[in-house]
Amino acid sequence: TLATTQALLPEGVLLLSFSPGEKDTLLFAVTRRTYAVHRVALSEKDMEARVRRLRVALQDADATPADVLNAGSGFAPLLAPVRTAITHAKRLLVCPDGALWYVPFGALPDPSHPNAFLIEGRPVTVTSSATVLQQIPSRGSESTQEGKNKNNLVAFGDPVYSTDAVAVGTLRSVLAPLPGT
Repeated sequence: TLATTQALLPEGVLLLSFSPGEKDTLLFAVTRRTYAVHRVALSEKDMEARVRRLRVALQDADATPADVLNAGSGFAPLLAPVRTAITHAKRLLVCPDGALWYVPFGALPDPSHPNAFLIEGRPVTVTSSATVLQQIPSRGSESTQEGKNKNNLVAFGDPVYSTDAVAVGTLRSVLAPLPGT
């Protein structure tokens, strides 16, 4: 329920949940104390086109940060209704749907500072659903005697997205595998 979700959100966290449809997208903005629902005039097809444009810019080795910000500006209408809430948030928790799963939200322009990436102003986390919050223990709830959380995780992924043997070989000649892999 909404009340349960709000109770699980730490102070300063803004949950943005998106539901793209045939004609428009619903944006649910939830904090510990507030919630709002916005109808954004971007259809699921509109989102898919914007996602493709952004991903092309992100995969272009010659793209500058300005090029990526320009490609990401297509998502400005999606974040415009929550610009003030984003400005006040200490952390964003994003719950995408459909094509929005392919959007690295941190690489979108900050609605209050269009020449800066969203990630530059606050941490951006993506989750599959708000119910996942129930599965995450609160910070410090399982702490050791030294006061450190036992559930810390650092994860690294293979940055190679191509199956082209030449491209993979070139990238791997520049980036050595991590120890133990």
